[in-house]
Amino acid sequence: MSGSSGLECQQALPRMEIFIPVIVVTANGDVPTSVRAKKAGAMEFLIKPFHDQERLDATNRGVSPHRARRKIEAVRKALR
Repeated sequence: MSGSSGLECQQALPRMEIFIPVIVVTANGDVPTSVRAKKAGAMEFLIKPFHDQERLDATNRGVSPHRARRKIEAVRKALR
């Protein structure tokens, strides 16, 4: 990521008006990093190794609210 950590990239997304679900995946997870990621808006924090089902479940939990929010935004835009 060319000089930036994943958490720095995550924190930059809202400043660029990019609102997507973020799942942090790390091999060196600790409580302070997990808290920092969650406070910055991460939907999930997975520590390697993890099972494929954990990744799929985290993805589904992250994408579902995002899809709902996009539908609401589309309806609002249509009403304007």
